Amino acid sequence: MAEARRLSGGSRLRSAAAAMVLGALGWLALRAVGAGLLFAAAALAGSMSIAVVGDTVVVEAIAGAVVAAGVRRRRLEDDGWAEVRLLGPLSVRLAGGRRVAPSAWRSSKNVDLLRMLALAGRPILADEAMALLWPGADERKARASLRTAVFEVRRVLGQHHVVRDGEHLSLADVWVDVNVFRALAASARAAFEAGEFEACVRAARRAEALHVAPVAARATDSIPQSELLAELDDLRRDMLVDAGHSALALGRPSVAVELLREVVRDSLPLERAFRCLMVAYESTGEVGLALQTYERCRETLAEELGVDPSPQTQQVFQRLLAAQPAAVDEPAPLGGEAAGPADGLHRLLSCLDDDDLDALLLVAVADGDVRTDEIAEAYGAPVDAAVGALLDLGCVSRSRAGAVRVRDPRLRDCLRDWMRPQHREQLEARLAAASAERVDPTAPGRDLVARARAALAERRLAEAQHLARLAASSPDHDVRAEAVALSLLPEVLGGAGGDWVAGAALEAAREHTSCGGSPTSPHRRRLECLAALAEPTSVDLDPDVLAIDLDPRDRWMVARLLLRSGRLEDAALLADVFEGYDDTLAGPLMLLIRAHAVLAQREPAESLRLLEHLVDGLTVPSLVLPEALGTAAAIAAVHLGDARRAELLLADYEHALEDGAEGANERFWRLLARSTVVAGPELARVSFRTRAEELATASLPGYRRIAACLLEPHRPVAVVA
Repeated sequence: MAEARRLSGGSRLRSAAAAMVLGALGWLALRAVGAGLLFAAAALAGSMSIAVVGDTVVVEAIAGAVVAAGVRRRRLEDDGWAEVRLLGPLSVRLAGGRRVAPSAWRSSKNVDLLRMLALAGRPILADEAMALLWPGADERKARASLRTAVFEVRRVLGQHHVVRDGEHLSLADVWVDVNVFRALAASARAAFEAGEFEACVRAARRAEALHVAPVAARATDSIPQSELLAELDDLRRDMLVDAGHSALALGRPSVAVELLREVVRDSLPLERAFRCLMVAYESTGEVGLALQTYERCRETLAEELGVDPSPQTQQVFQRLLAAQPAAVDEPAPLGGEAAGPADGLHRLLSCLDDDDLDALLLVAVADGDVRTDEIAEAYGAPVDAAVGALLDLGCVSRSRAGAVRVRDPRLRDCLRDWMRPQHREQLEARLAAASAERVDPTAPGRDLVARARAALAERRLAEAQHLARLAASSPDHDVRAEAVALSLLPEVLGGAGGDWVAGAALEAAREHTSCGGSPTSPHRRRLECLAALAEPTSVDLDPDVLAIDLDPRDRWMVARLLLRSGRLEDAALLADVFEGYDDTLAGPLMLLIRAHAVLAQREPAESLRLLEHLVDGLTVPSLVLPEALGTAAAIAAVHLGDARRAELLLADYEHALEDGAEGANERFWRLLARSTVVAGPELARVSFRTRAEELATASLPGYRRIAACLLEPHRPVAVVA
């Protein structure tokens, strides 16, 4: 009886185990069925030997389930993209962003296998890997060593990152900089051949950000890579030359210089690279550097090939001599010019340790300024020492509020291009989460409004709108009205505007009155003014009355409305008596309006002085910075006839735009400056009028009139230094 109970209890336990296996793992179903049959046989025959066999099968099934579940958990933990960088010192990061220490690999052969798989960019045969890594070993020993190396690479990277398909090995879900570099170079060549010069330059600059240095050879390297390195050098050289030609075609000689200088410095360049660089220097006014480039070209061709420069190159040289007859007896070596953003990135990566680099990447992905405590929260550890090191190196700057940002916007763009997309998205999400945790939805509405105003002034548009929407739920109807106005401002200032913005502003004004607000209160008047700015035909307002009813710091809205309606003298008068220039939002906006009003009074030199004061006085990319730079570029090109200065201002303009967002007014001034630089002052007048007709929207008549004042003949005035 006891034996029957024991068998019955054991049968119930084994049945439960079999049910668990069936529910969790389909591939164990067959064994579970077999175990059940053995249990039944044991019960009928009373045979202990069969029961023991059944126990063994069940134990094996349970163990298999546990092991399989552990493998699945490991795979879930490892899910994501790893990162392998070969351009420069070897650097490996796991999916979570943690860098792999060199000691984790245990053997140089394990590193060689990883580099072989990453450099190939394709599945490789196991026999090929064995022949390269263990050339003198017999096949059995080499195959065992390969299994060990594969196991070690999987241990470090994660099980699913190294795939074996029959006799082929490859990497899966691994971002490799060499492969991305190849793809970008191919994209640049295709764009150049299709005449898409902007896309060619963009792809080349992204690829150049990845090329920290050539693939580094290792002392224990078993991989013959001379052909591979030569292929990458040729690929990079051709890509940069194509991009240099594209930059010249776009009228950006300074960008062409930045790209082509890398070719003549780092490799045996093509003659067309020298010739293109000479033309680029000539276009920027650096005739002396163009002559030095010719001398370098002549020496290189004589030493390497024993030939003279081609007639095309000599034709450019003769043109340079006509511009500057004095020959250069002892040309200085190339490479002494100001470093470009890629140079700065390469130097930083060579001197930063892991903590400093991670902190810099968090600053680079931030949308504008970022506070140190937000960086520390996103990083998960104190970063004061890292931020201090970055400040000492001069790659970040600190604002008066204590926040930091990458000093050079072009360097920030290079850093973003250098990061793999998955890593960048992870950092952006962590930083956004850290910033969101610092926002208390129950905080006083006025505090949220103040933060939204500061974010808007610094062109952090998404953050400003998020904070404004939180403040819009405030029980204080005045705060709610101000928050609604702040949430609509980005569209109005960017030139998007339109009926829906005007309708939202008017609806908020009506709600403000229904909640007890006065029909003539500044908050209602602000919303009505925004409706008029968004769609001038949607509401009939008297700007003179608005100037009286609005708060003094909001009168920049009236000045903007006066500009758009063509009342330029009234806008200038209102700007002269404005009292809110110290405000982070209203001050820069009114200063820009004042510069436009002065330009309308045919004083371009004074307008340029105000614009330069605006640009130099702000430590963060302001909401008005692109429009200010575009206007200054137009004045420099048309009034001063200084194409090089206009080109530099336009380059700063492009980097000041966040996410490529360009408003109608900003685009208007950029097109005026660009058409002048490319076509020359006389043709620019015709080109501009054509462009102005294309931009004939309801929000721009006043700005076309301002630009017409600039384009009309005027008496010479002093050039602003």
